[in-house]
Amino acid sequence: MMAQEDLIAFEKRLIEIVENTKPQARVWQTIFVLVIVLTTCSSYPLFTDPELFRVPLRESLLSHPVFTVFVLVLVLLLLTGITKRMAIPSIIISRCREVLADFNISCDDKGKLILHPMQPAGYS
Repeated sequence: MMAQEDLIAFEKRLIEIVENTKPQARVWQTIFVLVIVLTTCSSYPLFTDPELFRVPLRESLLSHPVFTVFVLVLVLLLLTGITKRMAIPSIIISRCREVLADFNISCDDKGKLILHPMQPAGYS
């Protein structure tokens, strides 16, 4: 009886953790999409500039500071691990699945536990 209560408590906590990380992941996804859209939009003046292929890259970037800033922000976001922050709920679930597999237990994407029947000894 105690094991069942422990499983229920673990399941509730896992669901709580997954649910609490989703809003944070959504914020990072929104920031990432916003920066990509702004970088794309700010690239239009750069690529329509007739002087683009006649001047050095450094000079082109300096003459289009908005694009340069957004590219730098995008690179900084990627270097600081925004992709991990956007995927944290799925990372938590996949790691839990790996650990729970040893006990013939799995979980869905929301953290709800799935109990698998025990295999009889002698079957692999």
